[in-house]
Amino acid sequence: MDKLKSLLQVPSKAAGTFVLYGKPGIGKTEMAAYFPKPLFICDPSEDGIADLINLGTVPNVEYAKVPTYTDLKELLDELASSKHQYRTVVLETIGGVETLIHLHTYKEGQYKSQKDFERFNDGAKASRGYVREMVERLQALRNQGTTVVLTAHAKAQRFSNPT
Repeated sequence: MDKLKSLLQVPSKAAGTFVLYGKPGIGKTEMAAYFPKPLFICDPSEDGIADLINLGTVPNVEYAKVPTYTDLKELLDELASSKHQYRTVVLETIGGVETLIHLHTYKEGQYKSQKDFERFNDGAKASRGYVREMVERLQALRNQGTTVVLTAHAKAQRFSNPT
């Protein structure tokens, strides 16, 4: 039994991270609504949870729409640094978060056009730091004991700047 004792791992206090991936309408949002005490954080284009609540197919959960990457970052910081009632944070969707990060990078950068942003993948490369920031914020939530659920659509969407 000495060998077993030396190999046993101490469980982490960090909560889990789940990715729900699939085609639109397959039930990702509905499944996420049944995680313990969820807060949905939605990108501006995502209405899935509101539609499901209005249809009565999921419990009446709380959700927030974040119009910018800065708003998302500040909300996650607030959740990670304070006591709150939520046991699960659902980011609805990963693609929407990517779009918020790209828009933020585009506005912060010295890009003259969308073509400049996309040239040699420069915009995506410049966005890496913001992606790392997002991962760190989600890890802080997990370390606090909050489960993180990310929803992702199986449909690829091209990023397009509004300029």
